[in-house]
Amino acid sequence: MARRRTASTQRQLTELSHRAPAVAAQRLMRLAASAHAPTAADQREVMRMGTEKWQAAQAGGFAMAAAMMEWQARTWDAAMQAMWMPWTAGSMSWVPAWSDVDRVMAAGLRPTSRTVSANARRLRGR
Repeated sequence: MARRRTASTQRQLTELSHRAPAVAAQRLMRLAASAHAPTAADQREVMRMGTEKWQAAQAGGFAMAAAMMEWQARTWDAAMQAMWMPWTAGSMSWVPAWSDVDRVMAAGLRPTSRTVSANARRLRGR
């Protein structure tokens, strides 16, 4: 299961590294082309650029916090189980595995990756 999550994080980072510069270039070229007399659509696009970034950052932060709380709950559950049933403590790891760290990172990247992918599709259609 950890391999799938790692692949998901790697895929999201790869998509972001390819699509984000393309989206930024398309938007900046559009703004430069209409800088002397921006249309209402251009003004909406500028507003959309700013709000999307804040919304994606906020959603990513909340998703990372939720994933972190889930990890903390699992760790607390393991600690309580080890305290009440010490004979099972040998099979538990107290150090967070990379899969736990990766799960938190993947949760934070998901909203940004979705937004950038949707923007790339939308701007490609124009």
